[in-house]
Amino acid sequence: MDVNMKFRQKFYLAIVSTLLLGLLAMPAFAQSPDIVTAEVDRRDLTTDEFLTLSVIINQAFGGISEPILPPLHGFDLIGTSTSLNMSIVNGVQSTEKVFNYTLHPSSVGDQVIGPVTVNVNGQDYHTNPISVNVSQGTGQPPSQPTNPSMPSVPGFPSIPGFPSIGGLLKQFGLDMQATPDINVQQLDPAMLPAELLENDYLVEAEVDNPAPYLGEQITYTFRYYRPVGSVGTQSYQSPDFSGFWVHSEPVENHFGTQLGGRNIRMTEIKQVLLPTVIGEVEIESAQITSEGDIFNRGFTIQTPPELVTVQPLPDGAPAGFSGAVGEFNIMAEVDHQQTKVNDAVTLKIIINGAGNLETFADPEWEIGPQWRAFDSQAVNNIFSQEGMITGERTIEQVLVPTMAGDFTIPAIQFSYFDPASETYQTASTGAIEISVAPDGSVTAPVTIENDPIAGGPTREIRPLKSTLNSSSLPIHLTQNASFWLLWIVPLFLLIGQYGWHKRKENSMKNPQAKRNQKAAKKAYQALKAVDINSPEYYSSVGRIMTTYLSDKLNRSVAGLTQAELSGILLAHGVSRELVEQVRTCLTISEMGQYSPIHQAESKDLHLETKSLIANLDKVL
Repeated sequence: MDVNMKFRQKFYLAIVSTLLLGLLAMPAFAQSPDIVTAEVDRRDLTTDEFLTLSVIINQAFGGISEPILPPLHGFDLIGTSTSLNMSIVNGVQSTEKVFNYTLHPSSVGDQVIGPVTVNVNGQDYHTNPISVNVSQGTGQPPSQPTNPSMPSVPGFPSIPGFPSIGGLLKQFGLDMQATPDINVQQLDPAMLPAELLENDYLVEAEVDNPAPYLGEQITYTFRYYRPVGSVGTQSYQSPDFSGFWVHSEPVENHFGTQLGGRNIRMTEIKQVLLPTVIGEVEIESAQITSEGDIFNRGFTIQTPPELVTVQPLPDGAPAGFSGAVGEFNIMAEVDHQQTKVNDAVTLKIIINGAGNLETFADPEWEIGPQWRAFDSQAVNNIFSQEGMITGERTIEQVLVPTMAGDFTIPAIQFSYFDPASETYQTASTGAIEISVAPDGSVTAPVTIENDPIAGGPTREIRPLKSTLNSSSLPIHLTQNASFWLLWIVPLFLLIGQYGWHKRKENSMKNPQAKRNQKAAKKAYQALKAVDINSPEYYSSVGRIMTTYLSDKLNRSVAGLTQAELSGILLAHGVSRELVEQVRTCLTISEMGQYSPIHQAESKDLHLETKSLIANLDKVL
């Protein structure tokens, strides 16, 4: 009897363990995701509502490009944001990057959002089309859209006294530990928060500087503590960081330690931010959502919001200040210092250091009349190192000498605000000497054939005509119009040359007036040089517009809020209609940096920006 009882117990345990292992494996199979998927937060909406299109990319495959949206017929793109979703399934961690696009319907009926294209490791992947039904709304303005949060999936209720799935398997001798992560670093237990003594799961967030200056980089850090071997799907939802320029991708690190006999795993995510508005800015809560399983209730835990007070930059900025905040150096060089007339020389200006390298305008420099200068091009090589944005910006300009001689390219100055010392600093390049030789072309000598002086054959010398035509009478010289033209034309030329010299002299004394006069021409040339298919197209258009306004207003507008810029333009006599067009141009330029580029939209922005500059130039 005892033997039969033991046999039945072992038989039941084997069945139960087999079922549990099958249940345990099911989430893993269910979480075998596609590389790229797309979804919307609703299938039916009205013209009063917003629709969120989410493109989800599995980052395990690497080499991911930004999504290319199809033509959005029937919808207007309102805004974009990105988030990083971290999932932990049976101790195995995966990460997804989510691109969220906020759309507003512009027409009613059945609308289809076409396939979204994403390039992964050189291969294009396409999502399925999505059908949406749009009905007519009441005409009321829609409420401000919010980024979608991770939905909470209700878990099954816990059974009192029933062991957890991990504990049950351990009783059967089937203790399943997660595969060790080779990138896990050891963490000092003394650094763990005291709340972990009473909680299995804990999240916290902080910023390293709660009172930065406008444009000063700060680091947002999120930490998630959990027991090793926790099962179920757990997802991370990051804040949308409204009011900040988000630099590149977040940096993720993993740590392990022990506390009170428990093995603890901590995931830390760092994000570098640049504040773009002045005043109190709230960073929303970050959260972890667990779907739970048949034995454990799901949960959602989130961090408190972080309040950041952004300070305006102090007064007293140098004349050439263009919004740079950090610590920088500047240097300049040419590809060769000896050349000849009409041979091109490339001037290269390099700004390196740590700070908001992506957001400030290029410095300005003067080139003398002995050069023909072509539009400059800037290339950024920027990366995040130990929570700091570092790198360099390289600006190249082609110069063609128009005359021979020894010339000097003056020192180029670059001003920036150093938040460490809370002072404005000015770095400078050295002057560059360039020797220009004549171009070497020789004019062919003019020879006169049949020159008697040179000993050539002579022609017959005919006598002068000595008789006058009786029908033509001599005219006095002062009665000839050509006589007076010979006096009047040189006089006007002298007056014109004097006025031109005076204007040039005044321009040299007042460089701002010169920049003001050439602002539109400079903007047109810069727009012409911009490639509408370039990934940096939208940021280039925004920089061209802010540079133009800075030249016309005799002050830097980089870093100003749109409300502040609007007030300045209105004070200079710009109509409200033009001010609104400026705000729209800058908003589209900023939004375009986070969404895929469509050639038709780029052409429209190009033409509208050019027309806007022409209209502003009539007023400013």
